[in-house]
This record gives sequence, structure tokens and C-alpha cells, in this order.
Amino acid sequence: MGSVQKFIDRFGQFGLVRLALYPITTAIATPIRLYQTLWNCLVLLRGHWSRYPHFNANASFTTLFYWTRALNLYRFGRRGISPYLGLGAFNLSRCFHYSLASLFSFWKAGTVVLLIGAFGWLASFYLWKSIVDVNWLLMVMGCGLISTLFYMNAFKSQNYNILGWLFFPTMILGMTIENWYIVGASVFLASFGSFTVVFISTLLLSFLSLYTLSFIPFLSAMPGCIKLLTHFYPFLFIKSEEGSSIVGSVLKAIGFSRKKAKYKRKSKGLNLGIGELYFLLLTGQFILGYYLLHNIVPILLVAAIGIYLINSLVMRFADRESAYMMIFTIVMVYAIMSGDPFILIPLWLVISPLPLLIGFEYDVSVLEIVPEFKPFSMKEYLYKMDRFFSPVVEDQKVLMAFNDPGDVYEDIFDGYRQLVELPSYVANQKNIHFLPEFWGVFELNYEGAPQIWGREVEEVKANLKYWKADFVVIYQEDNKALDPKWKQAGFEDVSNFDWSLHQEDFTNHKKINVVNLGWWLLRLP
Repeated sequence: MGSVQKFIDRFGQFGLVRLALYPITTAIATPIRLYQTLWNCLVLLRGHWSRYPHFNANASFTTLFYWTRALNLYRFGRRGISPYLGLGAFNLSRCFHYSLASLFSFWKAGTVVLLIGAFGWLASFYLWKSIVDVNWLLMVMGCGLISTLFYMNAFKSQNYNILGWLFFPTMILGMTIENWYIVGASVFLASFGSFTVVFISTLLLSFLSLYTLSFIPFLSAMPGCIKLLTHFYPFLFIKSEEGSSIVGSVLKAIGFSRKKAKYKRKSKGLNLGIGELYFLLLTGQFILGYYLLHNIVPILLVAAIGIYLINSLVMRFADRESAYMMIFTIVMVYAIMSGDPFILIPLWLVISPLPLLIGFEYDVSVLEIVPEFKPFSMKEYLYKMDRFFSPVVEDQKVLMAFNDPGDVYEDIFDGYRQLVELPSYVANQKNIHFLPEFWGVFELNYEGAPQIWGREVEEVKANLKYWKADFVVIYQEDNKALDPKWKQAGFEDVSNFDWSLHQEDFTNHKKINVVNLGWWLLRLP
């Protein structure tokens, strides 16, 4: 009920009229926003693609997480051991779920990869021209282009996985015309872009095999699956118990295993959040509309809903955006195959949902109109963080102080999950070990794990000693001057990062407030 009340409070600020008219409003506003954002993308013609990880601050900071993984995999390989990730001596075989081709591309050209992946995904529907009327096909593709789902995936929510989704419509085409060579080739090519896309594709093909009582659909997924199996070759060179531990930590992270896990995602039980229920309702009305028009149940879409529910209620093997892309693709295919203009109404409702509920819930300025985006440059942030770490020499260790999240996974890093990726990446660039970061939390995700949390002076001193750290980063949210207690305890102030200078980048973000945020790099002489 709490999430429902928050939603009621939120749209109450904007008015019921705007909420009721959003299907029409989005049809008018989203094409304008698309034009504005594409115009802003002209800056990419100047080059320097590596400066622009994404199209807004929040997504760009999150993208640094993938940059850090890419940097370490580039340096040490899948069989390597990184001294700068996790708790140190981090076995990179844990990164089996990354496809290096897409990960490295995203590292070096984030926004360009997103544009190629999103518009390539849409363009691939043109392959249906040989089996449906071209004018109808272009009409459906046009609806997809100006939809809020396309806009969100192209400019806000996707990452390197977009290069896997690029081949997903072609796979569905192969399934539609029962050309299993096309299916196999599409899944294989997708394996170079996304582990997640191949996993979802295999689930769909497995369902189709059961539904048709034929082994052929399942077998068509094998080329891609075999390629992904090569990601596990480093496991041949490690002890079996270590391999089990690695897989176990991933299962804990996605919520599939809670056994002996210290940090657990907030359980939803048998409930879905308002956003998930809303999107399921929209998908359901499309199924009903399609059935009324053709007297046929869109069975692949039903299977996709099953996968969506498993991902929401059982284990989170894919981001919400990946679930959206799966359903987005399949409803587009059914609309194309329908050929009936009346299908455009339920199609529009499911592919252009209310932005607030499908990815913009943290943007206080958004209800029914998507915001304008532009490639976001990380150049200044990277330079300033490099200067912030200038007193730290290679192979030294830096600990950052956070409150104890208890056993709640979502409370890790005190709500600064995105911001932490900046020092983590820059430290890795400089061969400095920064902790805790995301993979370090994975390694400590068991009951009785050593303490790494605490922001009070004595807690920080104890953690510095235990983790053998040379420096500590502390933050303050209500005072730009360093609290005197640190110097009184013997700490030396060696560097400062003033986040308030960048508050415009987070003006509309509901959870990240940097107005009075300051970071200090301290050390005990």
C-alpha cells in the first residue's frame, strides 16, 4: 500500500487530467523529445566517444561499474586475478556473465553503442518486409520509434546488453517462419552482446519446444549456449570449491539463493510492485485485444509474461529493462503479423506506458512526458577524482566509510551506490585498491563476515587496521567544513571532493542529493 500511496501523492501534483490523457500526450511529446535528444547527439560527430558513457548523470555513474570490470578484464583476462577489485586477489572468472565484445565496446563508446543497438534493433524489424505489407510494417515500426519504451531503452536504461537485443527480433522472425537456422544464427550472434539475451532466448525456445513437442527449437539455441560455455573455461583451472563459491555468490546476488547470505533483497513475497503490475496489465490488454481480433492466443507473449514473473518474484536474472525489451519485441512482432489497424491501440498502450512507472520513478520532474537527454561527459569528474586520489600511491588501499546496512541489500552504500563507482573506477586506473565496492560486498555476503561498515571515528580506526588500509574516504551531508572530531582523533586531511559544485547534474533525482555533500580523503600519520 505504501508504493500505491506514493504514486497517488506523486500524480496529485500534476493533475488527474494529464494522467488520463497520457496516451495522447506521449504520442505528441515523445517524438519532439526524440528529435531534441538526437540533435544533442550531434556532439558525438566530434569523436571522443569514451568521454560519454550515457545520456544522463545517474546512468553515466552506473555505467562506470561496467567500465571497471572492462578495465580489469582487459588487463588480466578471464583467468586473471585482480588485486584492485573486491577484497583484493579477485578471481575474474566471476565475470563469466559478461560478453567481452559488447562490454569493451560499451567501455570505449557508451552512447554510440546505445544508439547503434537501439536503432539497429528497430531497423531489424524491416526483415519482415518479405512476409507482410511494407506500408503496414513501416507504420508499426514508426509507432515503436516514437514510443516511451523505445526512448527509455535508447537513452536511459540500457547498457552493453543492447548489442545482444539487436539480434532478438531476427530470432523471433526465425521462430515465426520456422527457420531454425536463422534462430540459431541470431542466438549465436546475440551471445557476443549479452549473456542475458541468450538466457532469455533459451527459455523462450525451451517453452516452444514443450508447446510444440519438438526438440528443434531448443536445439537452435545451442550454438549461442555453447559459445557462452566458453566463458566458463577459467573454472577448469580453479579448485571445485572455489568455483562453487563463485557461482553461489552470484546466486545470492540475484536473490535466487538466500542460504547463509548476509545481505538479502527486500522480499516481495507473492506481491508485485505497482510498476510491475501496471506493465503486466498493459501487456494483458494487448493479449486480449489480439485474441479478440484474431481468435488466437499470442502464445509467445504468454511465455514472455511467465519469464517476466519469474524474474520479478523468484530470481532477478535480468534487469527490469531487459524484461521490457523482451516484451517490447514480441508485441511488435505480433502487431506486425496482425495486419489489423485496430491492433495499434493496444500496441500503443503497451509500448508507450506512463514514463513515471517504467523507469523514471526517480526523476521528480517526470510524469507523462519524457525528459530531454544529451550525451553526458564524465571528463571533468574523472579529472577531479584523479586529483582527489593524487596523494595515494600505486598499490595502496583506500577504505570508504559507510553506515552498516544491516542485512538489507538495497541499503548498501547509504544510497550513494552510483557515486561510489567513480572512485572505484579511477582507483583501478591508478592501480589503487578501493573498497568496499560492489564485488567486495559479494565476497562479504555471508553470515559472520568481517565488519567493513561504520562511520564513527572508532569504527573507522578499527576498519583501517583490520583491512590494512592506508587512507579513508569519509562523507558529510550537512557541512562543507570537515568535522573537527577527525583531526582531534589524529587524522590528517589530505584531499577534498566538493559534490555541491555538481548539483545541477542531479537536480531532479529523487534519491541522490549532492547539494551539501562533501568527501574527504584522510589518513592517520
